[in-house]
Parts: sequence; C-alpha cells; structure tokens
Amino acid sequence: RDLHSFPTRRSSDLYSSGLAVVLLAAFDPLSFFEIAELKALDAQFTLRGPREPRSPIVLVTIDEDSFDGLNLAWPWPRRVHAKFLDIVGRGGPVAIGMDILFTEPSSRGGADDAALAAAVDRSRDRIVLAAALTTVGDASFVKQALNPPIPAIRGQAAFGSADYDSDADAFVRRATLKRIFQEREWAGFDLLIYRLGERAGLARGAAPAGHELLVNFRGGPGTFPMVAYHRVVTGEIPPEAFAGKIVLVGATTPTLHDIFPTPFASQSGMSGMNRDRKSVV
Repeated sequence: RDLHSFPTRRSSDLYSSGLAVVLLAAFDPLSFFEIAELKALDAQFTLRGPREPRSPIVLVTIDEDSFDGLNLAWPWPRRVHAKFLDIVGRGGPVAIGMDILFTEPSSRGGADDAALAAAVDRSRDRIVLAAALTTVGDASFVKQALNPPIPAIRGQAAFGSADYDSDADAFVRRATLKRIFQEREWAGFDLLIYRLGERAGLARGAAPAGHELLVNFRGGPGTFPMVAYHRVVTGEIPPEAFAGKIVLVGATTPTLHDIFPTPFASQSGMSGMNRDRKSVV
C-alpha cells in the first residue's frame, strides 16, 4: 500500500545519512572510517538475512503484559522471582540467566531477600546472576565498581557482568566475555551461560578465546521463542516447557532502559536478551 511513498522516504533517509557522514568525515576522519567499516558489517547481515536459531534458548520477557498481569510496580518483590525460579527449575533447564540486578537489599525487608536466596540456592548449579560493572572518573582518576548481587542473595551462585560496550555509532555488535576488575579477570554473564551449555553438551566448537567477540546475530526481535514472565508465575506455562532449555530472563520494555540498536534493529532497537549474545552455544 505504501509503494508510492517508499521512494520519497528512502530519498529523505539517504540525504540525512549522507549529510551525517559528510559532517563526520570533516570533523573526525578516524571515526568516519570506523563507522564505515561497522556499517559494512551491518550490510553483510542484511544480505545474509535472518537465520533459524540453533541454540535451545527461551526468552522470558519482563514486558508491559507482565506488569499488567502481575499488577506490581518495579522492582517486583523478590519472593515473586523466587517463585519463578522454582517453577522453571522443576522443568530441568540447562541454564537460567537472570539479567536482573539485585545489588541492594530489598525494600520489603530481609524476608523478601531470604525467599529469593533460598530459590537461588536450589538452582545454584545452573543459575547465572547479573552484575553491572561501572566506571566513573576522568584522565586523572578512575573508579570502578563491580556491583554484584548482594551476598545474602547470591550465596554460591555464579554471577557475571551483563554490560555491553557500544560501538562508535552507539550500536551493539560485540559481547564482552571477560572483564578486568581490581587486577582480576572476571568471566562475564555470557561466558558463564556458555559454560553451562558446554557442560550440557550444547557447544558446537571450542570455547571462545579472548575478552570479546562479534555477535553472530540470528535475526531481529522475536527470533527466539519468547514467554511473558507473568505467564510462568501464574502457572499458565508449565515447568516442562523449559526442559533442556537455556532460559534467559530480562527486560524487553523500553521503560527499563535496556534497548539498543543492532544490525537487525537499527531503528526500534533490541533488548539485552534479544541480542543473540549466546550464539556461541
């Protein structure tokens, strides 16, 4: 229906993009060539097109439907996350990646933290919790904080940084597998999930080397099966649905600010979970 408007819209887009490239080349030629190379990579994804996922990943989405379904403000009570973990755990998943930060005690009191801690302990051999490495300062002084889950919750469970590094054009194309904090190497969230998949026999090659890799995007949002969080907690989705799966839990609503542009979603962006950062499994 919009065939007639398509050429005009494309011409406008090309003019704007071309103007931006000319200005960038004039003021910062190094960034110009870097971004040109990145856009060439994006073009290769466009030419290849989306691919069917090979990894048994299920995304559990914290979205607007779940806010409505649970009728709770964020952050949700940790006892709700405890119930979620126990339901998923009964299904026998390979891994559960909780891309949710638990860096401070619950505002609902110690009993709320204790409920989640008990559930984390019951799944400790297959759960990965998220940390958020932050860096502040200037050329003369730099301060880093790992921001891990509080000890009262994480217990003996694994945790890793779930942060992404953006490229010069603000797109996310890389997964950081290891980070250095206080002169120690820490495995990232992605690498810890990979190791659980490897243990279960899902790895199709050698463990990735180095501290980062380019993400082999399978496609845009919706490429992997998605289940709304509240449907699990309310019992609509049975535990058996997660048997043998890598279950990744995190925000897909823009309200929680985990949306970034990627080669397959340059305008609308993709959530941290939708980016196929587990493509190494």
